[in-house]
Amino acid sequence: MSKKTKYRKKFRHKKRIRIGPGPFDYVPSTEGVDDTFEVVCTTTDMVVARFRYWDGKVAAELKARNMALTLNALRENMIEEQAYNDGTAWVRSTDDHSSIKMPSSDSIGF
Repeated sequence: MSKKTKYRKKFRHKKRIRIGPGPFDYVPSTEGVDDTFEVVCTTTDMVVARFRYWDGKVAAELKARNMALTLNALRENMIEEQAYNDGTAWVRSTDDHSSIKMPSSDSIGF
């Protein structure tokens, strides 16, 4: 049995981490005596990540903000990809293209 097969068997039955449907935002919070910024799924109020800080408030806020923006971008890409696969993306009526004049096949050399 190869290393790759052993690795696949080891993680085959592991549950995937669910982070919620989004959209995501970050909020200031506290955990015990620590000040934090939490990345939260606004639909489910589930905390996805927590960034603690003592003196580095700006750095922690930037990390939380970047993570929220990245998760939202990933979510949008997944929605667009699903719409594309379902055949519902970029559907337009013929009226949208009425002003566009396509070149004839003679003018482009076919």
